[in-house]
Amino acid sequence: MIKLRIHPVFLLLCVYLACIAKLELLAITLTCALIHEASHALAAKFFGYRLNVINLMPYGAVITGEENLQSNDAFFIAVAGPLVNLLLAVITMALWWAFPAVYPYTITFFRVNISLALFNLLPFYPLDGGRIILSFSKNKLIALKRLRLAGIVGSVIFIALFVVSAFFKINYSLGITSIMLFFGATSGAEKQKYVEICSFLSDFKDYRRPVERREIIVNSNITLHRLIMSLSSKKLYTVQVVDNFMNTLCILENGELDRLLSYPDKKERIANIIPFIN
Repeated sequence: MIKLRIHPVFLLLCVYLACIAKLELLAITLTCALIHEASHALAAKFFGYRLNVINLMPYGAVITGEENLQSNDAFFIAVAGPLVNLLLAVITMALWWAFPAVYPYTITFFRVNISLALFNLLPFYPLDGGRIILSFSKNKLIALKRLRLAGIVGSVIFIALFVVSAFFKINYSLGITSIMLFFGATSGAEKQKYVEICSFLSDFKDYRRPVERREIIVNSNITLHRLIMSLSSKKLYTVQVVDNFMNTLCILENGELDRLLSYPDKKERIANIIPFIN
């Protein structure tokens, strides 16, 4: 059963809209955000992923599941939300053409869908735009780091716009957006970050497409971080760990590589982690 969690930032947005007597806008925003998220969920199920938790955010939601996403699947799942919002906006415009009288009753619905779609396509993590870029990135570790930094920069831009609005007509939505982006870009345990970008378990592979198996040799003095950066989510690995004299210390298959992700210090040398692996 999928659990639905409401992020505190979303509650903050609800309180703000209620305080300014925008209950209609609140209801429409909640409806559009749920539709946005349902689109992600349906796309994920279409590609065969099991969903655990839906975290509802002002810009949509974040899905977590029992399986990591393949790059191509991650793209389609990420783009599903904004595309459905844009489709609803187009349908709304078609209604205006066919039934002009509905315009006053649907203009807010149109604006919210357009806003959700365009905002989510910004190249910031954890927005859908950032996830789309991440799905195409070869080095996902570096890409994720840069997209998170972009998210922080984006939050600074929005807080600056909020301050500027105070001199004219203050816009609290800009401040809430800034908070949302900042927490979205900076939150998450280190383990979650690595699990999100390094899905090299055989159980997670899509064998409908050819999967390459690669054997590599690494010195036991390299760090776990460097080893993870050298791996690709599109391949299966057998990692031979050797000492300075090329003596084999251990062989790491996909199960052992998976356990490495739960090791707390990614800057630790492989030699010091071997007992943990075994």
